[in-house]
Amino acid sequence: MRDFFIKILFILAIFVITPEVYSSTHQSVTYDENYLYPYLKVLLSPNENYPLPKVISESEYSENELIIRGLCEMKNAQYWSAFWDLKKAYHNSLKSLEENELDTLKRLNVGMISVALEVVPNEYHWLRNFLGFSPIDPKLSRDLISDAKKSKDRITKFQAYTSELLINTYFLKNYELANSLLIDYENNFKDSAIAQCAIAWVNYKLRKPKKTISYLNKIDIKKNQWFGYYNYLKGSSYYYLTNFDSANVYFNKYLSKTEKDYTKDIYYKKLISYWLENNTTDSIQYFKEMVINKGTALISVDKYAISFVKKDELPNADIMFSRILFDGGNYNESIKKLKGINIDSLNHLNQLEFYYRFGRAKQELNDTTFAINAYLKVLELGGSKPKEYYPANASLNLGHLYEGLNEDEQARFFYKKAISYPKHPYKNSIDSESKRRLKALTASN
Repeated sequence: MRDFFIKILFILAIFVITPEVYSSTHQSVTYDENYLYPYLKVLLSPNENYPLPKVISESEYSENELIIRGLCEMKNAQYWSAFWDLKKAYHNSLKSLEENELDTLKRLNVGMISVALEVVPNEYHWLRNFLGFSPIDPKLSRDLISDAKKSKDRITKFQAYTSELLINTYFLKNYELANSLLIDYENNFKDSAIAQCAIAWVNYKLRKPKKTISYLNKIDIKKNQWFGYYNYLKGSSYYYLTNFDSANVYFNKYLSKTEKDYTKDIYYKKLISYWLENNTTDSIQYFKEMVINKGTALISVDKYAISFVKKDELPNADIMFSRILFDGGNYNESIKKLKGINIDSLNHLNQLEFYYRFGRAKQELNDTTFAINAYLKVLELGGSKPKEYYPANASLNLGHLYEGLNEDEQARFFYKKAISYPKHPYKNSIDSESKRRLKALTASN
């Protein structure tokens, strides 16, 4: 369960308002940096279990604070108290809306929590339902958030803009819309450290490592020590730019302070970079052992790192390099790398990944026909019980592609196929997205 919620913590963490915004607009209660610091530290640093302040009930933003507190409790695996705090925030906001349906702050709270409830994996719906959560219509949730962008209150407006951007980037994975929203967001809030943090994460998700680094450089990390993931994010961005030396500098800074979230992923990335540059057996074995023995395995990238090092052999080096280029948004160079590979020389597993990588890059370049054919080849090679995630994600992407072509029946077929694959490193996230898309297709008809 924590593996799911760790992915959405940052998305809702922006309910923490920057001190300069709070102090300039709040009418009755002053929030200083010391009050907000524990929330930020818990949510945006690796497993920081800071004592949380009591919610100031007389504040008009008390529901927002309950949301923050609930998310901090989720990250610390305190699920019952977390759900109770979120439930209280949700129902208080719903009650306020009954009294004043034009209250944009309460509308925003309801919309945000409802979206979060909507994307909770099916296996956790029992807990959601047991505690009395009732998600509203998905379209209404998004409308409530969009309406809050028009608020005259700077706090509400900032929250609404940030929530909409991060929902489309991380929840809905509507990357085309996210790119558009990002431009507007940068123009409105680029001077806030919290906004710079959000912009950096979004650019990273949208495979824009250069812009990620640019915005990370704007953050005064000494002043904003709540951003404990800073060095990880910067190191990973350099990694995807294939600047492995700079990546290692920031990875080492991160590891000097923690051995928790992302530690296994960092040693995995170190393994890959050393292998591609030096191909020394001793280094490869050393990093494999570090992946297994260091850090925690609570988030998907760390779990994937473990599954990778447990394989009998490394993949084809050119395919791996093409993957890094793809993750850095360099799609044409990724394809160029793949085109230099002799397919007949590859073993079955490498052929599977070869077609998968080709499909991903062509999909990003809007070559739909080529992408579909490549993904179908992945399914043909993968069989019914593959150990890799490639067939499952290929099926999910086929669903997206056919949905974009307005071929809903084909889309449904492949979303269901994505769910049908047995356990693989990304099963929870792929299943959750496939089920969400199936539900959306049903609602639209």
